[in-house]
Parts: sequence; C-alpha cells; structure tokens
Amino acid sequence: MERIMKKIVSAAAVCVVAIPTMAASIEMPTIYGKINKAAIYTDQDSTGRTSFSGFADVDSSETRLGVKGKWDVENIQGTYVIEMGLNSSKDSNGTDYRIRMRQAAVGAKTSIGTFKAGQTYTPMDYVMLKTDVLSSTVASITGSDASARIDGAVSRLGMRYRTRTDMMSYETPSLGGLTFSLSTDRDNGMNNDSTDADYGPTHYTGLVKFDRQMGKVDMNLFAGYDTWAEDGEDNTYTLAGAKFGFGNFQLNAAYSIEENDAATKTEINRTYAGAQYTMNKNVFAVTYQLRDEKDAGNEYTQIAAHYRYMFTKKFDMSLTVLTYDVDETAGTQNEATMAAAGIQLKF
Repeated sequence: MERIMKKIVSAAAVCVVAIPTMAASIEMPTIYGKINKAAIYTDQDSTGRTSFSGFADVDSSETRLGVKGKWDVENIQGTYVIEMGLNSSKDSNGTDYRIRMRQAAVGAKTSIGTFKAGQTYTPMDYVMLKTDVLSSTVASITGSDASARIDGAVSRLGMRYRTRTDMMSYETPSLGGLTFSLSTDRDNGMNNDSTDADYGPTHYTGLVKFDRQMGKVDMNLFAGYDTWAEDGEDNTYTLAGAKFGFGNFQLNAAYSIEENDAATKTEINRTYAGAQYTMNKNVFAVTYQLRDEKDAGNEYTQIAAHYRYMFTKKFDMSLTVLTYDVDETAGTQNEATMAAAGIQLKF
C-alpha cells in the first residue's frame, strides 16, 4: 500500500511541475481572520483544585489572520492562502510561538483532479475537522485546551487529528459523489535536517469519500488510512466515519484504530459521536469522545454540551461545559469539569 501511494503521489507531483509557464490572472487577496477567546473555569476531583484562566485564546481554534485568493491559467482554477496564528496563550519562549505560520499553500483544480501543496490540511485531517461539531471550542477533538488544564488529560481524543502539515495532495474528480485522495506530509517537522530529531516522520495517506443528497438527507461517508515509520517500524491509523444532515439537525460519528509498532507496541482505539441542532440564531450541540489505549489499559473520556447564539454569521457568543474522566491503570485517576464562556468574531 505504501509503495503504491508513493508512486501515485510522485506522479501527481510530476504533473504539476510539468505544467508549462503561461500568463496567469491572479486576484487581489482577500484579508480574513477571527478572534476566538474564552473565559475558562476548571474544577478537578484528583487535587480538589479549581482554576480560572481569565479571558484566554481558545487554543484548539486560535485567533488568526490571513490572506487568500484565486488565480487562473487557461483551464486551471487555482487558489492560494497565507495564514498566521496569533495566540496570546502560547509560551513566547517555547518552540510553539505566539505568532507563527498556520497555512502557506497553493491549490490547482484541473480536469484530471485537484492538487494542493504547502502547509495546510491534508484531505484526511480536513474531514476530521469538519466532522467535529465543536471544532471551534475548548471541547474539540484537538484536546489541547483540556490537556493543558486537567491533570492526566491527553490530546487527540475522538480522532487522531494532526492539524496543518507541510504536504502535497491529489484528489480525483467526483464520480457520482465518490472521490479518492492521496497525500504525503512530514508531520509538521520543524527542521529540514534529516538527521535532526525534529525532522519528523513522513506520512502517506489515502482517503475515500462518498457524498450524496438523498431526499432531505445529506449523507457523507468517509474512510481513510495513514501510514508512517518511526524507529524503523511501520505505524498505521485507520479511520471510518459518517455525517448525516437532516435540515437543521446534524449527526456525525467516527471510529478509528491506531497501531504503533515501535519499541513498545501500542494500540489506541478512538470513538467520536456528535449531534448539533440549529434553531434560528441558536445552536445546540453535544459530543462524546473516547480514547482507549488497549495495551496500557488507559481510558480517557470526554462528554461536552454547547450552546451558541449567532448574532450574525460573523459574530457569536457561547457557553461550553465538559466533563473529562482520566482512568489510567498505573497513573492518574481524575474526574474534572470545565466550563468556558466564549466570544468569536470573524472577518
């Protein structure tokens, strides 16, 4: 599988490079961004400790600023984007800086498919992001807000979402709603020296999607497979999920298995379920996430409820409440509650 994916991705890259240089029309960029802040309160049973964060950035979906636009060369429709993260909650002295690049990518839609290259979402990670109904809140699948505040909590709960990576991808044209995508990336490696520990493993990923409108039901099915090597061993991540829309009601679910064959073999099973209902300017949502580490015997469970009032499509205020259960065989036992009152402004 890995060999086939390498060959197809390499062929796609050759096709892009082989496109002759032509006069292109490039639109002036559109400036966009958002401010996403929340006052976060946490209560933990393991220590009896409570904490209040003040009005901090929602790390799972941080404040950002970017430019995007379109370009055309004959029958090729292209896009470009440059986006920065502006996260005041980051450690200014660490490697995950307050101001840094989130996206810098170019896309090209042709008659034989769509190509993308640069730092952006892989097709598989983009599907995960869109499956999570609470992706813009402290209760997202990223889990970075909870893991930073709750003792024993971990990130990547309901799905193994890896955010944006330095990657290249190809997606076939839709055939009756069916598409197939291939991508390769270096897992956000922060060093171009292949001998450095921060070089990052190379991932090869395939994704199949089926989108179809069936009467009043909007159905989206997907399945993906990701493989990468570390310490001379192959690791894999297999994902399957579905999204169903019924007017103002949305129901999403996903299940995945991650197998790591490094020095210590591990298997991690993840489950995600989410529902959302929109009534005029009111949005109600609930999610369930489970990370089951089979070999270690550890379980991490998060249940969240969310209410959002949409003043406009660009401005909303929200309340998110979640419970987080840490059950480690030889480690932390903790039950925590987190509540966040947030404000989000897009432009």
